[in-house]
Amino acid sequence: MYTLKQALEAIVFASPKPILLDEIRKALRGAAADTEDLDIIAMGDASEEDIASHLNLLSAEYERESRAFSLNDGAMGWSYVTRSEGAQWVRQLYPESRPTRLSGPALETLAIIAYRQPVTRADIEAVRGVAVDGVMQVLLDRTLVKIAGRADLPGRPLLYETTEYFLQHFGLKQVAELPNCDELRRVPLPKAEYPEPKKAEEPHPELPLEETRNSCRRTRAHRTYRTATVTLLELRTKIDLLDEQIVRLLHERAAVAVDVGLLKKETGQPIFDAQREKQVFAKVTDARLGSVLPAESIETIYKAIIASAHAVEQRVQ
Repeated sequence: MYTLKQALEAIVFASPKPILLDEIRKALRGAAADTEDLDIIAMGDASEEDIASHLNLLSAEYERESRAFSLNDGAMGWSYVTRSEGAQWVRQLYPESRPTRLSGPALETLAIIAYRQPVTRADIEAVRGVAVDGVMQVLLDRTLVKIAGRADLPGRPLLYETTEYFLQHFGLKQVAELPNCDELRRVPLPKAEYPEPKKAEEPHPELPLEETRNSCRRTRAHRTYRTATVTLLELRTKIDLLDEQIVRLLHERAAVAVDVGLLKKETGQPIFDAQREKQVFAKVTDARLGSVLPAESIETIYKAIIASAHAVEQRVQ
């Protein structure tokens, strides 16, 4: 008889990405709805607490048996991962892939963001004593940090915080699990100095009527300009967040391309399927739904993504 523990083991093992308790529960319910087997139907009634309890038992079992892999509960869900002790053998399967290391300045900047998030770039530079434009771009490109909004300070500077990928990369479930997190968050650090906002001048009550009207017009024009500026900043923040999502999706697509290349290698299938790519591009073009992007631009972007995926697939052939 297949047990709940075995079913959970199969679900997490087969999932192409870390899987949340809610997603596991939906899989159990879906299986129960498609069968008349009473044991499988009973599994569909398992609560998230029951699922978490069984997964923790599995994790402890692997630990006791000193298996080469472990079952981790990370920020993005449960997943199987190989232990670091086996890295030198696993690395032989990916000869073209080399681990990318962060420089000392990038690690320092990342640590400041992790322990003091959300934090402005000016505050980071106040702590480090140097400009951080270059390292911030590296951290953003690697999706370790993201834009969290804007601070309620003069100039409305951007705020930065760590991402879910940061937690997954360092094996954390939440930021509070960082070493000495509570203590280091209380340590006083240098802060950036921001100029005091200038107060708008009010029209003098004894001004002639016409000058008072002109002053009111200028005040209304200033308010309109300020509103337009705030709206522009909000839109730019939205664009920054969308760009971050695009980069994350491209990383996920590249990971899937690796799996595709490996499967094609195992089954002896050709690397590229021109007919399928033509069909996919047709669907992408049809999905524009009134987009301002012309079809030629979409085709250029899509071909660039496909070319990158081809390069990834070829490396694993």
